[in-house]
Amino acid sequence: MPTASVSAFTPAPALLALSALAIALRPPVSAQPGVWPHRPARIIVAFPPGGSIDTVARLTGQRLADALGQPFVVDNRAGAAGIIGTDAVVRAAPDGSPC
Repeated sequence: MPTASVSAFTPAPALLALSALAIALRPPVSAQPGVWPHRPARIIVAFPPGGSIDTVARLTGQRLADALGQPFVVDNRAGAAGIIGTDAVVRAAPDGSPC
């Protein structure tokens, strides 16, 4: 008796193609000069200063500052396995930015 072959469907390639299509078809974002931010933007890092994550955050902040013309400040909030940094993000005052 012949056995029926069952094709194994993996959703990963379909999901990857759908994600790439969504990114390619997204509407362009236009910048509004002088609207955001009104003060230095904070990058909260949930790790202590001097580590590799801190270094990457500072380099990223510098590139963002160069590209956007606004200062970016790295705020290290280490401890409690990232809970202190996460809590600082949650409790941050809303500034009206879309991010």
